[in-house]
Amino acid sequence: MLIKEKEMLLMRELKFGVEIEFFGANYVTVIERLRAAGISVADFSGYTHKVIAQWKVTTDSSVTMDGTGLYRGLELVSPILYGDEGLDELQKVYEVLNSCGAKVDKTCGTHVHFDIADFTVQNCKNFLNLYYNYQGIINYLVPPSRRRNEFCNPLKKADLVKINQDWVTSIRDIAYVICTRYSKVNLQSYVKYGTIEIRQHGGTLEFDKMEAWIILMYQLLDSAKNEEKVTLICRPYTVTQKNLNRLLKTTNLDNTCIGDYLTMRFNHFKEVA
Repeated sequence: MLIKEKEMLLMRELKFGVEIEFFGANYVTVIERLRAAGISVADFSGYTHKVIAQWKVTTDSSVTMDGTGLYRGLELVSPILYGDEGLDELQKVYEVLNSCGAKVDKTCGTHVHFDIADFTVQNCKNFLNLYYNYQGIINYLVPPSRRRNEFCNPLKKADLVKINQDWVTSIRDIAYVICTRYSKVNLQSYVKYGTIEIRQHGGTLEFDKMEAWIILMYQLLDSAKNEEKVTLICRPYTVTQKNLNRLLKTTNLDNTCIGDYLTMRFNHFKEVA
């Protein structure tokens, strides 16, 4: 794990869930090995959005295998996870998936839900403004396939202008404006589950990537909650090291192991752009 003492203090109230898309592993083997590792997992039930208190394996028709056009994807969905114990459990899950021969490609994504039951409408506006402002920087923390696709659309300036108007007085109003769940930030999940879903991260079987992403998003949510009002800027910050540093400072991740890891990811994607 990348987390050190400072990061552990930052995430004391972390409450989250994940959806891991993958292919190449037999669901029976995945379930058996998860149980052998001490992970509570339900019997296979096909495609379902039902929320339960166990991990569950479902089918996922958005995942193709190695570009063959055959839909053979699976999705592993977590129960509600909490803080460092939840991250420890997630690390075990990734170890199991790797042992089962699971694979990912650019059709796979990893979605993270965060509980925002205590968010005000201004908190939510703040978060969306922050995400839009830093959208260019965040794009270079993930693969190109997750910067814009049909299941993960960018935040639009026109929508953000609308949600910052006075008539938007509830989070449900915001969900009415950003009316698709196939957005980098999905608020349709708030209507159903009381969560905000971040859909931008690509499919991965590397725990360190998800750990860093989860903490970054949690810290961005925390910043939105603690700021009185975040201003929507005219266009997203340009993709520079200076603006990455600005994001890390905003999320209190400067001078941390997580911040160093995100800087490495940013530089990697800048080099291959």
